[in-house]
Amino acid sequence: MVTETRSEPTQDNDIAIQETSAVEKHFQCGHTASPFLIRTEEGEIGVPEDRYFPDCAIGELQRITVRCGCCDRLIYPGQPVWLSHKTSDQIPPHAVVLKESVTELVQCVISCLNSACCPCGGLVIGHWTQDRRIQMLDGEHKDTIPWEERPS
Repeated sequence: MVTETRSEPTQDNDIAIQETSAVEKHFQCGHTASPFLIRTEEGEIGVPEDRYFPDCAIGELQRITVRCGCCDRLIYPGQPVWLSHKTSDQIPPHAVVLKESVTELVQCVISCLNSACCPCGGLVIGHWTQDRRIQMLDGEHKDTIPWEERPS
């Protein structure tokens, strides 16, 4: 889950909101506030201009990001992913799995390319998308499901 903070981002403290102007403006979500940037430990995240108030932007990030099933880092839309294979007793509650593998003995867990998670960068299978799916390298889209929401 993305958490709001007004400090510098760290691995335990995922994002920071930085005001870019003292002049307030009206956002499409209906709020009025100072323009801002969202920063993560990975760098800045672009928020569509005039679209989201900081609290609404955080809600949007919660909707479109996923946590790595190995290291718990946030994976943002457009970032490459690979599928680590785990048995159900190895999968953390926050994990997201490939929907087609949910009834299998070994699950395909969405994971980042951090060197602690992925043995080599050549294991990329696709990219995370804003609609919480994986766009495979061949262009096909694969559905995912949060581990905690899988059918019993």
